[in-house]
Amino acid sequence: MKMIDGKPAEKSKFAAIVDRISRGLVYVTFGTILLLLLTYTVDGVYRYISGRSIFGLMDVVEFSLVLTIFLGIAYVASIKGHINVTLATDKYQGRAKPVVNAVATLLGIIYIALMTWQLGARGWKQIMDPTLTTSSLQWPIGPFLLIMALGCFVLLLVLITDLFSDISGAFVKKPANKS
Repeated sequence: MKMIDGKPAEKSKFAAIVDRISRGLVYVTFGTILLLLLTYTVDGVYRYISGRSIFGLMDVVEFSLVLTIFLGIAYVASIKGHINVTLATDKYQGRAKPVVNAVATLLGIIYIALMTWQLGARGWKQIMDPTLTTSSLQWPIGPFLLIMALGCFVLLLVLITDLFSDISGAFVKKPANKS
C-alpha cells in the first residue's frame, strides 16, 4: 500500500471499483475450488464402489482450473501476491524506482491487453460458430474463452491502477530521513 506522510494513501474511485470487482471474482474462485474438492471426493467414492471414474470428470476439472486461475489472477495482482523479479529494479532508488516500475507495468499492460483481445476474439468466434468442444461432455469452449478474457480484462484494470500509482509515486516527495 502506498504511504503518504506515514499514512495510507487514499484509493481512487476507479481503484476501489477495480478492487471490488477482483474481490468478487476471487469469491467465485473460492467456490470453484470448493466444488472441485467435492467433485474429487464424490469421484473417489464412486470409483471405490464402481471401479471407474465419473464420466466427464476431466472436462469439469479442466474448466474448474480455468475459472480458478483466470478469475483469481486479478485479485492476486491487486494484493501484490505475485512474484516480483527485482533484479533490475533493486539498483534504483528514490524517484527512479517508480519510473522503472511504471515501465515494467506498462509492458505488462501491453501483454495482458493483447491476451485479453485475442481470448475475447477467439471466444466470440467460438460462440458464433461452436466448432471446438470438450472431448467427453462436448461442452463448447467459447464461454470459457470469454471467462478467460474477463479475468485478463480485470487484471488489465488492476495493472492500470498500478501504473497510475507508480507514476504518482515518481512525483510524490518523500520525507527526508531524520537520522
